[in-house]
Amino acid sequence: MTVKGNRRPERNGRRFPLTTNALLLIMLAFAALAAGVLGACGKGSGASIVPGKASPATAPAEAQTRASSQQAMLNAGGMLKLGEYAASAAAYNAVADVSTDPETKAEASLGAGIATYADGDTSGAIVLLQRAVASAPPGGSTVRQAAYLLGVRLDQAGRAEDAIKVLAPLAAAPLNDALTPYVMNEYATALEASGEAEWA
Repeated sequence: MTVKGNRRPERNGRRFPLTTNALLLIMLAFAALAAGVLGACGKGSGASIVPGKASPATAPAEAQTRASSQQAMLNAGGMLKLGEYAASAAAYNAVADVSTDPETKAEASLGAGIATYADGDTSGAIVLLQRAVASAPPGGSTVRQAAYLLGVRLDQAGRAEDAIKVLAPLAAAPLNDALTPYVMNEYATALEASGEAEWA
């Protein structure tokens, strides 16, 4: 996926390709999470979640519903990879709309935001990413990923001050992970755009 329009300021002699590489990290994390959940819920049960019908006694209802949601998100991710952005966004949104699990709702909203942006709708992507941030349990990887992408999209939309508000908590408590350099660089970009950066 090619993402256009990102500024890439140089700091301390280093340049980070912002959104494209970070987006790949987020999508890989999605795939690993979904695969792990599906594996934990067991293979070959052949059960499906049908509204109004009792879940099989072979698996807890909550785990079975979670597995069904993760399978739906894997399918949505497959559409995204194929360039079927509108269909992918609709599939992710369908999961987010019915899920009662905050983490699943946040993951689905994040996926919908990615697909909606890829389909050319930045404003719609911002709304979905805001929902992802609001839904996600605090302190987890999903809220970090969603907040980072929300900051990027706000900055691209000319809303640098809003981007700073979203990115500041992440920049104030950096983690030793692959996403942190992109968070810090995008935060610096938003500060520069707003005129607040000391190094600008």
